[in-house]
Amino acid sequence: SVAVDAHGKVFAGTSQGLAEYDHGEWIRSTDYDGPVKLIAPHDGNLVGVGGGALYELENGQPTLLAQLPEVAADPVDQHCLSGGQRILLGTSAGLFELKDSVFTAVASLDTLLGDDKEIRQIAVAENGQAAVAAAAGLFVSQPEGVWEALHPHDGKRSWAPRDVRSVAFDSRGRLWFASPQGVGRCDKDGWKLFTAQDGLPYDDFTLMAPGENGAVWFGTRIGAIHFDETTWEYRMAPRWLPGNVIRSLPVSANGNASFATEKGGGLLAR
Repeated sequence: SVAVDAHGKVFAGTSQGLAEYDHGEWIRSTDYDGPVKLIAPHDGNLVGVGGGALYELENGQPTLLAQLPEVAADPVDQHCLSGGQRILLGTSAGLFELKDSVFTAVASLDTLLGDDKEIRQIAVAENGQAAVAAAAGLFVSQPEGVWEALHPHDGKRSWAPRDVRSVAFDSRGRLWFASPQGVGRCDKDGWKLFTAQDGLPYDDFTLMAPGENGAVWFGTRIGAIHFDETTWEYRMAPRWLPGNVIRSLPVSANGNASFATEKGGGLLAR
């Protein structure tokens, strides 16, 4: 995973600890040399998952925040992490929220997920609204915590999406999601759905991220996609990226996108 902190510093979670990109090279950020599966911005610092626990990282020093739920102790079951107003952990066993130094299952969402509880990505809007991309579908909660399933519709198109891969709120507060059916965006006027017929280049998504001025990035298993509501831009390795499987994709305020791939980290500058 890759994350950019409030100061613009780029960090990478790797199989051998946390690394920081400094003056053109990667350096070890802490003495911990075990795997760091997930990292995310949090209150000007970072939070990270490693060694079966959640830590806050300030000036390279980790502080233990909580042990992970037993059902998510294996890194293979840890899928996504969100910091900020709410610390949320997405796993193979559902969504967990950090409350009073303990990860607690989000019961109202758990009921909606049914038997397939895998969470792929989490997004939290500035007003506290949360959304998750899940194997079972697309779900959102209001700031007070009530969850519901969404069924996007756009004219004659009406989807009940499953196998939802990614979700994000863009810089204008609009909700986006991506699934093998296509991409959707929701604003005050309703849903707009995009498929290959609308220019979508590829649909085997891994995650997504908000970009500059309402633009969004999509990570896929063969490259990355940038969409600014007018133009679809498709970027593949080796010219644009180190590798094609996009595992993490933070975007800075100026539109620069960092990538974690199966062949290392990369940067695309706007």
